[in-house]
Amino acid sequence: MTEQWQKGLEDGYAQLTEALRTFTPRPDQTATSQGPDGMVQKLILIIVSLGFLALIDRFWFSKIRPRAKG
Repeated sequence: MTEQWQKGLEDGYAQLTEALRTFTPRPDQTATSQGPDGMVQKLILIIVSLGFLALIDRFWFSKIRPRAKG
């Protein structure tokens, strides 16, 4: 009886660890998908920052600067 319980627990543990491995990325997979040192994230941050600065610049020259000149 205890052998059956032990085998059942071992099988359950093996299934659980296999399921967790499929859901969690491995460190080597995340490094290759993002590039070295998170290069993709840095590029996205740079692009978003430049876009935000361009929007501020357009707002400044269309709304605020003409009022300042009078």
